[in-house]
Amino acid sequence: MTQPTDKTAPAEASLRTMSDGRNTAGHLSARAQAAKADRLDRQAAALRANLLRRKAQARSRQDADTPTDQHSSACPETGKPKPCP
Repeated sequence: MTQPTDKTAPAEASLRTMSDGRNTAGHLSARAQAAKADRLDRQAAALRANLLRRKAQARSRQDADTPTDQHSSACPETGKPKPCP
């Protein structure tokens, strides 16, 4: 009878990082986990703020690129073209 092989063991081993010769993956203290969660929260907030800022910049650029036609040929009340003078 053959022994079952664990096909996930090599993949899991390759995912772990070796920082200073120790395997630290998954071995964080509660304090370190809280600090990591705080860092991730700050990073997520910074990324959201950056995205909002970039979207606002893109909108302002788009608004600046579209010329406003102050001498429109349409009547503002009806939207129909004005008659020629």
